[in-house]
Amino acid sequence: MIEGLSHARSDGTRERTSRPQPGPTAPSSPGRRNTIWLVPTRLIPAVWDEAATLLTPAIEMAAGRHSLSSTLDQLRSGHMQLFLAVKEDTPIAAAVTQVLEYPAASWLVVLFCGGRGLPEWGKDGIAAFEDWARRCGCNGVEIIGRAGWAMALGYEKSASIIQKVLT
Repeated sequence: MIEGLSHARSDGTRERTSRPQPGPTAPSSPGRRNTIWLVPTRLIPAVWDEAATLLTPAIEMAAGRHSLSSTLDQLRSGHMQLFLAVKEDTPIAAAVTQVLEYPAASWLVVLFCGGRGLPEWGKDGIAAFEDWARRCGCNGVEIIGRAGWAMALGYEKSASIIQKVLT
């Protein structure tokens, strides 16, 4: 199932309305047991069931802003990207990213991340997100997540999201 996945590769110059598409590159060095994959858009349906299981708790924390269905739609359209952390051919974590065009800069936002084994894949995952952000011409990476993520990943906590769901 995981065999068709590819690492991220830019396929041209960045335009404001389109993103580089994932393309084939060589997997990480032999002997590595954990690999971070950017899933090509066309392969999203093949891995979605496993990814959805890993992402469900994070998407449920979005307070209705996103659902599994809306996330899948955005992934299939290429508006969001799916990364998988894979250990011995089994996905152990999944993350969803999106390039946001702010008025003065573009940033890659890690919207959701779920799974297990952060100490095993976290540094490689951050490197993959940052590489993808650079390939997309982004000025930085921001992560929406619980407070512990900043310390665990070497990022600075710059703000908090304060919310109230209206009923």
